[in-house]
Amino acid sequence: MKRFLLLLLLTAMAIILQAGNVRIYFTLAIQSDPNDAALSVRTGPLLDWEYLGKTPQTKTFYRDLDLTCFMKTKDYYMGQTVFYSDRYGYNHGWVSAGELFDQLRRDFGDKVIADLGVLTTGALLAEYPGYDEALRAIELNGNVTSIYFDQAQAENNPNYIFLPLREQYDYYGYQPGYPRDTSIQISSDPLDAAVYCNEQYIGQTPCELNVSWWSAENRQEIRIEKSGYITNRRMITPEEYLIHVVLQPMY
Repeated sequence: MKRFLLLLLLTAMAIILQAGNVRIYFTLAIQSDPNDAALSVRTGPLLDWEYLGKTPQTKTFYRDLDLTCFMKTKDYYMGQTVFYSDRYGYNHGWVSAGELFDQLRRDFGDKVIADLGVLTTGALLAEYPGYDEALRAIELNGNVTSIYFDQAQAENNPNYIFLPLREQYDYYGYQPGYPRDTSIQISSDPLDAAVYCNEQYIGQTPCELNVSWWSAENRQEIRIEKSGYITNRRMITPEEYLIHVVLQPMY
């Protein structure tokens, strides 16, 4: 009897968790210059690269999100939490996130995905012998704008991603003082923001970034992001040793 009750409880919890999520789809049509580059994808900062094959490639991806990502919350009477959305005028309280989401989807369909803002969901990597690798973040509502709740619709409306690769040159001996290594201290307001350099996860602010430079013209892209705040991107140079970023609230 106890085993049956435990199984019933686990099943109920699984149903509740599943009911709180929604799946969105997007298709990427990926090309590179030159073609036939080895293409890999990574869908999270702690996951390994997954090889997709040679470019060009067209593939459909999905992302599971909590319903509450599409709305905001506020405290209500007697400690009750309610959900609302400013974007479409639904600024009165809804006790259930599911009820509000169903109403938004009925009235506005796939457009409610724009409520997420720009969401980084992974990265693409193209490699070709004799060329520098090309990295590109996968940004929903950024470079990926065709996003749907329906997989078939996503497959019929691909997002075109182009990955140019630069031919490699030997930088040794061209500029005095290079190659060299530097350490850059990165901080943010608020703290505990995630830091990425060229789509590689570095850590939470405050943190240290160690960079190898091959010429004075080298640049590295860093991205600093935190839930509820606008993502900050910038290019860093070999002359920088201290970076402090103030993140702006998303709402």
